[in-house]
Amino acid sequence: MPSKREYVILQEGQILRRDVTEQPVEISSSALNAMANLVPRKLPGIFAIPNWGVANLAVDGANYSYLTIKIPRLTIKAHYRLIDEGESRILVPDFSNQDNASLLSLEWEPEFPLRVLIQCWNEGGTWRTYSVYLFAYDNRGSTYRLPLPNLHDDCKVCTGVGGAGESAATMFDLAVKSINRLSSSAWNADLWKDREKSWMMFRWTSKEDGHRQLAPAASWTNLSVKVSVHAHNFAIIHE
Repeated sequence: MPSKREYVILQEGQILRRDVTEQPVEISSSALNAMANLVPRKLPGIFAIPNWGVANLAVDGANYSYLTIKIPRLTIKAHYRLIDEGESRILVPDFSNQDNASLLSLEWEPEFPLRVLIQCWNEGGTWRTYSVYLFAYDNRGSTYRLPLPNLHDDCKVCTGVGGAGESAATMFDLAVKSINRLSSSAWNADLWKDREKSWMMFRWTSKEDGHRQLAPAASWTNLSVKVSVHAHNFAIIHE
């Protein structure tokens, strides 16, 4: 059996000797196939969605595919209310208000280094959405759950907003339908965890020709929750 000897110098100056023995291991083909199924095959930049961005694809060995798009904006269709901030009044989403007669759609644009991804998990061969995820990440690749309602702890979007179960004839059509569903659906108080952080993150001020987005009142990483998201293993970040 092949063996090798290594010497390791620790930071405090101590020297260790490490003897390593190597030998081949017999692994069945079924075990190899099972391990291969866990490794995503990533295909960046498969097509561009006008006014949105580039779609990236990953597939696994379990007959699922994962479309990921870094979106430049998020339309938040909800009720809004004015709150006092010093001598100013700012507009914030009031997700707990369920009066459908006064919904307002405002666009929120993430500012670098914050990026926001939408990811559609699709059943292989059918172009049918299994589930939709929405998560943020920073320039170190860490993943965050935004302070929004309708998001589970793993960043999966509730069915009514995310559009799980949508189907289409092509991969492109499915991506467009998922984005349009997210943009047009009304957000509500389901899974709304922290009202104050939502109001500190998503803020606008009124002006003559509409509304102007304000910067978060605190660091977005402090307002969001850092999570370990399985979906991120299949994400492709295409700048």
